[in-house]
Amino acid sequence: EEALNALFYMDMVEKLFIGNFVVTKTDNLRPKIISLGYEKVLQTLIKEAVASGDINVWNKVFGLVRDLYPECHKIEIVMDCGKYGSKRFEMPLVKELFSGSMQEHILRYVASSIFNGAIMNSAEKVYIGSTSKKMEKVIYDLLKDSLIRDFPRMKYFSNYGKEMEIIRGQPEHSAARNGDSRKVRYVQRFSSHHKEGRFIGIDVGATGIKCVLMENGIIVKRENIPTVFNGGEELGRVISSAAEEMAGEQKINGIGIALPGVIDPSSGDIKWLVNYEYKWIENNSERGIIEEYSKLVRQIMSLKETVGCGNIKMINDGGAFAISEFNRSEDEDIEVLVLGTGIGAGRIHGNVIDISRIEQSGALIVNVRKEAEFDPGCELKGCFSEKLKDSAGALIDPKGLAHRLVAGFKLLNTLNGDKNFVLTGGITSGHYGETLMDEINEILKKEHYPYNFKVRLSSEDRLFGGAIGAAQLTMSLNMERIMELIHAINMSMIRPEQSKRKINYVISEDLIPLVIRSSFKHCLREMYRKYPFLKEKEEIKVVNRDDLGNMFDYLSSGHGEPEIITVALSNKDDIQLLPKGAKALVFSGSNEMDNFMNIEGIIAALRTLHQEDVHKLMRIYRYLSGKDFDLENITEQEILDKLDRPAELAEILTIKLRTENDLVDAVGLNKRLLKNIEEAA
Repeated sequence: EEALNALFYMDMVEKLFIGNFVVTKTDNLRPKIISLGYEKVLQTLIKEAVASGDINVWNKVFGLVRDLYPECHKIEIVMDCGKYGSKRFEMPLVKELFSGSMQEHILRYVASSIFNGAIMNSAEKVYIGSTSKKMEKVIYDLLKDSLIRDFPRMKYFSNYGKEMEIIRGQPEHSAARNGDSRKVRYVQRFSSHHKEGRFIGIDVGATGIKCVLMENGIIVKRENIPTVFNGGEELGRVISSAAEEMAGEQKINGIGIALPGVIDPSSGDIKWLVNYEYKWIENNSERGIIEEYSKLVRQIMSLKETVGCGNIKMINDGGAFAISEFNRSEDEDIEVLVLGTGIGAGRIHGNVIDISRIEQSGALIVNVRKEAEFDPGCELKGCFSEKLKDSAGALIDPKGLAHRLVAGFKLLNTLNGDKNFVLTGGITSGHYGETLMDEINEILKKEHYPYNFKVRLSSEDRLFGGAIGAAQLTMSLNMERIMELIHAINMSMIRPEQSKRKINYVISEDLIPLVIRSSFKHCLREMYRKYPFLKEKEEIKVVNRDDLGNMFDYLSSGHGEPEIITVALSNKDDIQLLPKGAKALVFSGSNEMDNFMNIEGIIAALRTLHQEDVHKLMRIYRYLSGKDFDLENITEQEILDKLDRPAELAEILTIKLRTENDLVDAVGLNKRLLKNIEEAA
């Protein structure tokens, strides 16, 4: 193989003696390992890549090699992202990775590509292999050493501070499952009832802390105060004092805090504050740094007592800016880049906010030259968020920043296919932002490479957008917390020792919108087909309103002890059809609703009715109706007394379902519904 590679690149040699064989050069002879230095068609592009270090130019070089020699050996990379699936990509194997004047450039380019992929996909493990089994160990050793040496914070950027394994070869088939590797959270634009109440948003930057107080969605107070760098406890005191000042003596419904670093979405723990830790570490050991974060969290959570608010949420600042922009603009798919001391990002696509490592876009490597500037916050060379200010604190030349941003747009477009970039953050506010936007447009006009994306300035307040988004996050958490309750109820089945009788939850068919009725029934059939034992304990039945009487007769005429019947009705008149001992709730207003959450909410409400837990029922009422039940005129005890008298209960309690119609993917909704019901069962 090596001899044939050599023959291919020898212009003056037509025949090669290999042992007892003579090999004649023909057009069919193709190299398996490419030598970039001998590829004449690539020389101009390679010179540009070496001189600039621009990772996008290197992407073009390797893209052309891939097109010219599709059968050459490849470096194979698999990102194992845990339960979120896996991501695969491959790169042509070139001789210069191992030796020669370009080795340093090629090695940094390949390692940077792996690092960027790990960030974008929240990789827990990275497998490095090759189609050339002979060279696989050498390739693995080279790249692993480079990743450990040049990207010391890789585990923080990729795996929320947990160790990220680098493994030779390919994963077992079961580990290399396909699937979307993104970690996401569902978001939707807020309706008026989401915004009801008083919410505080705090955006912790590297130079200042922005605070807003919102009443019913309107900003009524804002502050910009200096930050501190002498430890987590002191920073926490500044944050909590600002929140207490904003709250005053009035009730606060939520406090959202945006932080410039890595927040684990599953635990909510602060893993790394990019522009704070490297200053804290001057006076701390690694163990001491962990304690600084603990002190910071304790100070923030003390607001539960001092302000009396249990709804406290932390989020990366890029995600907070993305939420505020999403609620201001009409765009469904956006990537928001936050320009402050560094560069952060938040990405929303199809009504979900990406909470994988897109928020750490500032750490993406855009320049692979060894001489690229070092960023102390990210502890990286050539990253997207190299200093945006000079040593004197003045903003850098907008033309230079524009070129760096365009390089970042190209990379993100290549990695994610993102086409709609929005600029925000303190640097973009005022005249500098307008000048920067003009420079970006000028560069894009001159581009001949077919990148298909748009760039604009944010339509939200570009200085306080992070604080606004943090407050809006806690608005959505009002609904999230109720949804968690609904899941919990649906997952806590009635234990057999509590009831030996089968429980039937009967739902009047017209409570389920026609657009998803058929697929919902299909979900139930599939669940009971796959798990027939579930019917022995409880069963959900969807019945045409005209057939309710027959269904009740059937259920109440069984042999032995009668079955338990709990019913969701769409009309009070149907209460007269109920058999003796049945319980019922009346719902209204669902005909326009194609949101699976309402259906799961109905099921949860029926389970709660069966358990006679009025407190939980009132919380579900708030979720499904979007408002509190009026308990001033009717007490929980009065409701409890009427639970087994459906007609009297319906006179005081009818659950009016919300009719927001912003979810139309019936297939997707019902797949998720089936999953939720299976988990509940």
